[in-house]
Amino acid sequence: ESVSSASFSSSQQSHSDSDDDDMDMENEEHVDLPKGAAEDPYEAHFSKKPLPQLDSTDNTNNLMPHLAKYSKANTSSLLSSSMQVHLSGPILDSWETLTGSLPDKNKPKQMWRAFARGPRQHTRQVLSRNWNSVNQNALKRSQRERSENENDISLSPLQQVLYPAISNYADVLISMESRQNRNEINNLLTMHVLNHVLTSRSRVQKHNRRIKQLAEVEDDDAADEEDDQWRDQGYTRPKVLLLFPTRGTCWAFVQKMIELLGDSALLEMEDRFEAEYGPIKREKGSEEEEDKEKARVDAIMKQKGREWNELFGEEANDDDDFKIGISLTPNVDKKKIRAKKGATVTSSGSGVKLRLFADFFHSDIILASPIGLKMSTTNEESDDEGEDDTADVDFLSSIEMCIVARSDVLMMQNWDHVNSVLDSLNQQ
Repeated sequence: ESVSSASFSSSQQSHSDSDDDDMDMENEEHVDLPKGAAEDPYEAHFSKKPLPQLDSTDNTNNLMPHLAKYSKANTSSLLSSSMQVHLSGPILDSWETLTGSLPDKNKPKQMWRAFARGPRQHTRQVLSRNWNSVNQNALKRSQRERSENENDISLSPLQQVLYPAISNYADVLISMESRQNRNEINNLLTMHVLNHVLTSRSRVQKHNRRIKQLAEVEDDDAADEEDDQWRDQGYTRPKVLLLFPTRGTCWAFVQKMIELLGDSALLEMEDRFEAEYGPIKREKGSEEEEDKEKARVDAIMKQKGREWNELFGEEANDDDDFKIGISLTPNVDKKKIRAKKGATVTSSGSGVKLRLFADFFHSDIILASPIGLKMSTTNEESDDEGEDDTADVDFLSSIEMCIVARSDVLMMQNWDHVNSVLDSLNQQ
């Protein structure tokens, strides 16, 4: 259970391009992090330290008056003044620790940059290596935000605001997402998902090797003494659940994952995924037919708009009944895997094997639509006499991170399916 929360909202209906263009992008002085502010968020969140006790009356019914007590961080020097950030719990404590250690309280931009830099240094190198090229579009309007170190992570002003809350595993509500900033937000979510899974899987591999070493020397006392350290897994393997409204939005997110892994990615079942989730390929007709089709599409675009076309256009895969598992295996031998597939080996070293269409119980990430997952967790053979219609949902018993993407579109489908899926998470 997460006890930190962050809310990001805007008083405007959309986040216009001018909001970023008007920002002051001058070079800022470096701010040193106080002791403890650079703690690894994964280690901090999944350590054995007890979580703060929550008041049982703090529920969704009185969320708004509860939020009114939270501090609001001033981010006007990073983004437009219409954006508000509300923090609570441990993440608020971390922010207050940082601001309290700085002599000048009138420089919120430097303070928030330092706040974002703390967890940033714990991003895995395989992701840091490709981040700046993947995120280059978000950095075009903020060139001075680009790090001089090509392996360091450069964030846009919006990403700097979001990253501390996301990376520290706070419950995050982003209500100011728009078509203009969606790519920036998705880049950040993709990095966080991959960093979480790769960190978790690497830890399991490391512990498995240590357990094997202890078994070989038959040191029972050492094994018992360190038994607590091996508790690195839940009941089942899946750790991340992502809900999407259509196959097309799911495909775009997976493509971003593959792009961020870069040359380190060793893909399996890629062709099948492209065929079932990728853009729909339309057969071309004669030149005259193509001209008529183009005129028809242009008329629809003019009437419906770009966002509608991205979701439901001619090439968009708008099927809303799907579910897919993805397994990630870090530290695999790229040369050995590619040679086994008969591919030309151009580089060696360790990589990350990404298997699409993995069995749910052998997956690290599950991507699905609410209706697709609801149907797979419902017993169709139950009768109408009050028999429990819930099927096997054990693969959802150890979810550590859940992302509900494009909730504006999910609201237009059936939100009851979203509630049903969320109620199935982490059940005994």
